[in-house]
Amino acid sequence: MLTRYMDGCFGMGKFATPLTRGVDCPYLATYVDWHFLLESQAPRTLHDAFCVFEQNKGLPLRRHHSDFISQYFGGVVETVLVFRSVLTLFNYDYVLDVIFHPSGAIQVKFHATGYISSAFFFGTAQKYGNQVRENTLGTVHTHSAHYKVDLDVGGTTP
Repeated sequence: MLTRYMDGCFGMGKFATPLTRGVDCPYLATYVDWHFLLESQAPRTLHDAFCVFEQNKGLPLRRHHSDFISQYFGGVVETVLVFRSVLTLFNYDYVLDVIFHPSGAIQVKFHATGYISSAFFFGTAQKYGNQVRENTLGTVHTHSAHYKVDLDVGGTTP
């Protein structure tokens, strides 16, 4: 995975950080190590780089309760499979989720967290952000994530 950040380009994957049980992922999630060869002559291992867990979406996928003529109930919980990693760049942490739905749909989520980018507040600085403390300016900026997906899994021939 590559990113453009501060007019530079580098692989975000090398900035993955170990996941913390019970915070980044459910405590009982399956944690997976990442073995990679990047900017080195020897392979490296990042322990607990990914986690995989099932998540109840909180709404039934399907349900029906009948008390007319016959009495029955049928329902299915929507449970998804989540594959998660967290990348740290400077003061930001990015939580990346790939979510697999029972319908076959694949959803990708990107969450920005961490600490705000700030500067000393003085003069006309408010043109460039919002005052968040007495002498602190929270700078105006954006976070964007772009994904390129190659769906030619089985090749390009029909």
